[in-house]
Amino acid sequence: METSSSLPQESSDSPQNTESLFTNDPNKASISFINTEDCQLRCRYCYLCKRQNPSVMSLETAYQAIEDALNNPALFPSGGIILNFIGGEPFLEIEQIDTIVEHFKARTADLEHPWHNNWKAYITTNGVNYHDPRVQAFIQKNLPHLEIHYSHDGPQEKHDLQRVFADGRGSWKAVDKNLPLWHKDFPAYGSNTMISHLVIPYIFETCLYFWERGFQWATMGLIFDPGWEEGDDDLLEEQMVKVADYLLEEKRYERFFCTLFDRTMGFWLDPQLYDVNGCSVMNSRAVTPQGNWVMCSRFANYTLEHHPERSIGRIGGTLNRNIMRPYLLLNRTIQSTQECLDCEVNSGCNWCQGCNYDNAQTDTIFQRSTHICKMHKAQVRANNYFWNQYDRIFPPQARDERTRLLFAPDRKGLQYLYVILDSLVPSFCHFPNERKTHETMSLETLKKVVYYSLTNNLALNIPLGQEPLSEETLEILKPCRYILVQPASVRVSNPERKYPDATGVLDVWDPAEGDLAPEMKGPTLILRTSRTFLPNLPAWLERNSMNYERFSLTLTDVEAFTDEELNAYRDALAQIASWLPEREEKQPLQLAFMTDLLTLERPDHCEAGVKHLTIAPDGSFFVCPGFYFSERAPGSYLKPLTTIGEVLPTHETPIPNGELFRLDHAPLCQRCDAHHCRRCVWLNKQTTLEVNTPSHEQCVQSHLERNASRQFAELLGPGDDIRDIPEIDYLDPLDFFYKEIHAI
Repeated sequence: METSSSLPQESSDSPQNTESLFTNDPNKASISFINTEDCQLRCRYCYLCKRQNPSVMSLETAYQAIEDALNNPALFPSGGIILNFIGGEPFLEIEQIDTIVEHFKARTADLEHPWHNNWKAYITTNGVNYHDPRVQAFIQKNLPHLEIHYSHDGPQEKHDLQRVFADGRGSWKAVDKNLPLWHKDFPAYGSNTMISHLVIPYIFETCLYFWERGFQWATMGLIFDPGWEEGDDDLLEEQMVKVADYLLEEKRYERFFCTLFDRTMGFWLDPQLYDVNGCSVMNSRAVTPQGNWVMCSRFANYTLEHHPERSIGRIGGTLNRNIMRPYLLLNRTIQSTQECLDCEVNSGCNWCQGCNYDNAQTDTIFQRSTHICKMHKAQVRANNYFWNQYDRIFPPQARDERTRLLFAPDRKGLQYLYVILDSLVPSFCHFPNERKTHETMSLETLKKVVYYSLTNNLALNIPLGQEPLSEETLEILKPCRYILVQPASVRVSNPERKYPDATGVLDVWDPAEGDLAPEMKGPTLILRTSRTFLPNLPAWLERNSMNYERFSLTLTDVEAFTDEELNAYRDALAQIASWLPEREEKQPLQLAFMTDLLTLERPDHCEAGVKHLTIAPDGSFFVCPGFYFSERAPGSYLKPLTTIGEVLPTHETPIPNGELFRLDHAPLCQRCDAHHCRRCVWLNKQTTLEVNTPSHEQCVQSHLERNASRQFAELLGPGDDIRDIPEIDYLDPLDFFYKEIHAI
């Protein structure tokens, strides 16, 4: 390796310009001084593994590192700098730190360097020496430029489990006595508390400890390294839920917070949109006591147990750009397993690049450590539990990122549950209710369902009969997002019945029963009827269309349609398309079977088994309500998948051959542009014996509706929000695709 008195400066047009290897963010560029490898403590979770001969940085080494940075703007191009002092315990060498900082201030003043008034010093301390007069003098002299992170694990019993002196004694007394002094200097901060296997049972107690002592923040983090044991994830969730309940009571969240809760944690990140590195290793350079530059302190020899130090150069010499190049290329995709990339809750699941390196099978930085995986998922569930209730109390702002992620059309994984509180409620979809025995869900089971929905970001759809929900049931449901589906006649027979906490109430009506009463008004009406009523449907809709803003149509016997009846449906749709434009001028009207397709750019299928499951009164999960209510449907899906008290179908669905419910495993549907088609998997199983293959009748129905939508769009004329629906010469896409396949 070349050596010189300082790192060479390179022109901006150099083909190997190193400026691209460093951040331009003035708040991020930093130099970490490992000023000592020694420490009074031997914290049981600490990654510092080589303590036999701890080294201390010389002033000459520190001065040269500063010169390297000052003389090479291509390597440190930001307008500001962070001087990060890390150990060991940095304050063991307080006089050294003071001298280094004074030297830095003097040199930047001499050079009139932009960093002279634009610098900060970050120091992480165990607190043992914080009261030292020399430490206090340094702090008061530089306070506006300091950010000191104070490690303290809360109550004595918990703290002394893992933060101990070299002789095994607990350090709580030595650390806790200095906590008020630090809090006075840095009142806006929360102390650093690390969570490892040993201290999970104390999380709630630790939060209370800090809040009751005047801290607003309980600052906590999970260790990335190995050491988690069986059941730690369940215990973490339990403790975090306890914290969440405490914060939600009496609106304590207005005064206190815990950093384990993050609004945007636990959603799927599309690698094409969010393919970045989860660690800020590119924003930092660290210098070791031996005078080596490393990317960060976790690549220094004293922190590594399994692999050698990965140096990128010597102080006073040139940095090895080739060794630095792989760090520039690090991103989530290249170092993650496919399981991590497919994980539906991978946002917020970060990593330490040095930890990855030390725990990799080979000495590579491109293998992501997944020791924290189960703990992250537990943290996600607890986050969901808190934020879903918080948002019901304090509705989020319009541009809230969590709300956007929660309702994103491409959100992966389960999104809602159908909850069958009563086995004898009427059907609202294709399937009949063939249940003969009366079963109701117990309040205890409902509480489990609500907890499951809160921790997994699930809304609830609850079908009702004529009987209202009890006060006890409504109280249990209060924290949830839930929609009720009820017979439309309830609005007339029970006008006083209100559900203010429900996010919506959908009505179901068979138009063969007659016209709607004037009192029957609402946002959405599901028309559930048979093929015999189709000739009367256009006139019925025209007479009653002012009662609701949106009408859905469910044909209960579509599988029995004859060609003649399908033609009758085509004629009915044409009649509706003829009067609908005039109706639009009076008041906008949505007919799901005609108007939805005009705006859909992607399928809006039912997606049972993919986006929703059904939970029966006894707590058993089914793919959809149809498989629960049916007693004659073919196949094994009539049997429960699992129960709420056993293995929960969270993000790893337990459905046998569950991929068959996805669009990418439906060979006909994935090539079809009738995006409004609900693609009923229960009806598929009834008619073709396969959940991924629709019947001829179901396909023809949706394509008749497709053509009617096209006709309606032509009558409306061009519009920015109207999708162009191309003309086709088939009604069953299988006819077209069969010809296409055999023409190849």
